[in-house]
Amino acid sequence: MKSFRGKVIAAMVAVAPALAAGMASANTELVPAARLVAPYWDISGDRSTLMFIANVSPRANLVKGTSAADLNGICNLGGLGGVAGGFAQPGSNCAVHLEFYDKTCDSVDLTIDLSRQDIDQLDLLTDTDLGGVRGLVSKQGWLDVDVRRAITGSGHGNTSVQANVLLGTVLISDSGSDFAIAYPMASSIGSAPNGIGGDIVSRTPNGNANVWFGSFEVFPARVFVPMFFAEGSNHGVAFSSTLAIAGPASGNNGEEAPGQTLEDIPSTVLNEGILVEATVDVVDACENVQSDDFDAHYLIGTLDELLTAQVTTPYNTTCTYPAADVDRTGATPANAFAGGFLDITNHARANLTTAGLIIQDPAIGPLGLERGLVGVLVQNTPSRGDATRLWGDCSFGLVGLGLELSADVGCRFPFTLVDFASHRDIQQNPAPLSQ
Repeated sequence: MKSFRGKVIAAMVAVAPALAAGMASANTELVPAARLVAPYWDISGDRSTLMFIANVSPRANLVKGTSAADLNGICNLGGLGGVAGGFAQPGSNCAVHLEFYDKTCDSVDLTIDLSRQDIDQLDLLTDTDLGGVRGLVSKQGWLDVDVRRAITGSGHGNTSVQANVLLGTVLISDSGSDFAIAYPMASSIGSAPNGIGGDIVSRTPNGNANVWFGSFEVFPARVFVPMFFAEGSNHGVAFSSTLAIAGPASGNNGEEAPGQTLEDIPSTVLNEGILVEATVDVVDACENVQSDDFDAHYLIGTLDELLTAQVTTPYNTTCTYPAADVDRTGATPANAFAGGFLDITNHARANLTTAGLIIQDPAIGPLGLERGLVGVLVQNTPSRGDATRLWGDCSFGLVGLGLELSADVGCRFPFTLVDFASHRDIQQNPAPLSQ
């Protein structure tokens, strides 16, 4: 491996949050959060996939073996914590729960410990405790991470709490092809009525949402790949790519909890396993717009496989630019940028979930908000590459009977069930926290 810029262009679809509790917010990704989501792309070959998860708090102790007597409040964060009601709670241990979802609808989970200001490296190819991940059928999927209290066993049925202290990064290297890419996990701030250490959602033993107290900031149902190079020969350089998109659990109050099962429900004829049911606009550098559709539990493939004509044909014919809109790289099409951008809107809905039960209309299916998207675009050239972040539309979404949010309402900041989510859980001052 010669350099991180050796062969790959990584474009992140770890996107802005859209709606929570019927209200949207601006993007607060790339801040410490109580939940992280990231595609792990593909572990079917010999490429190394490393996931780095950090607890940036100088006080949060996310070690499940810690005695409650040695903890100041939930996760050692002080405050009221516990269930809604405002009563002071005794200390409770916490840990970080990991749910690995596979393209085939299966999943496997485990917990890890992160002490104060700790960072862990997970090697999906070699770590002995990650054998279950390698045992998933397709070896393609995504990871959903959140902080839970009173952890028992794998933590599958335990309660999520407001501890916005996690950061995450994915690093994928392929020594055979001599490239490496790195991209940040998408963060989702957790909000509880009792503030720091408070319960967000409890779970039944099967991992489904039981009682919702707060909410997680959700990801947007509309995302953009802001730039791609046309597949094949492009100005004498060969370009290929892989697009991977996950539709994770909603995390919205009253809907699916992080780590919840997202497979088909055998008792219905509806295909709830389709998490990405999206319309796609492919816009090239000549302002041509072509449309297509994505339907998948977990979307992964090259742009040529997913959008064959749309990402190749427009660039194999003469592109006549309007006189007032000549590409800035040259006055003739031969010198112009051969590429475009993607506008992807997901129409698959999240499932309403309470007391462990998924609530649907047999004639309609899922009744929640449109499912948010998180993903990554990787573009390869023989000699160079770079990283480009993707963007999300924070105003897109439907509420109630299908009324679309307008931008002036949909992009406002207060997305939580309370006024704001305090971030004092990562402050440097070691004094006890108050609410």
